[in-house]
Amino acid sequence: MPERRKAFEVDFGIRSFDSFDEMLASDVSAVAVFTQRHLHGPLVIQALKAGKHVYSAVAMANRIEAIHEIVELAKASGLIYMMGETG
Repeated sequence: MPERRKAFEVDFGIRSFDSFDEMLASDVSAVAVFTQRHLHGPLVIQALKAGKHVYSAVAMANRIEAIHEIVELAKASGLIYMMGETG
């Protein structure tokens, strides 16, 4: 669907990326994670490690170890992590 994505870029004045990794390597300062619940933890951790502020939908993660890692990464980096209800 590259054509649809390009149309959104034009219609809304945004830029898009081919992958999450490409976006994290860019100059964006914050990301929002709205994916399947089991992916929240890994994607949030990846984004924090890339130096991005992060907002994610509930749940923060599906493993207690990942929750602890997110809290520690946010504390150590000074980055903002925020979880919010999207319903």
